[in-house]
Amino acid sequence: MLINSRLYPDMYPLSRQVQIATDVAKGSVSRLAGVEPPKYEDNEASFTELIANIDKTIALLNSFKPEQIDGSEDKTIAVPLHDRTLNFTKQPS
Repeated sequence: MLINSRLYPDMYPLSRQVQIATDVAKGSVSRLAGVEPPKYEDNEASFTELIANIDKTIALLNSFKPEQIDGSEDKTIAVPLHDRTLNFTKQPS
């Protein structure tokens, strides 16, 4: 099945690549807005389900108002991973 295909053997399959992209998008904007990112099941098994995941993510991104993000330039964003947390901060100019 094409959604389980990989461009290179050590890459994640297409389905996982889409899941990661939507996780990063919804997680980044949610954290900038100061809200907990929603969790998706990440069990899509067809293109229809992957497109629904993308559509759901776009709807979430469109639900944020500019004032929820404005002024967050200096905010530290913590992204939890399996075994660690990545912290992103504004770099000095």
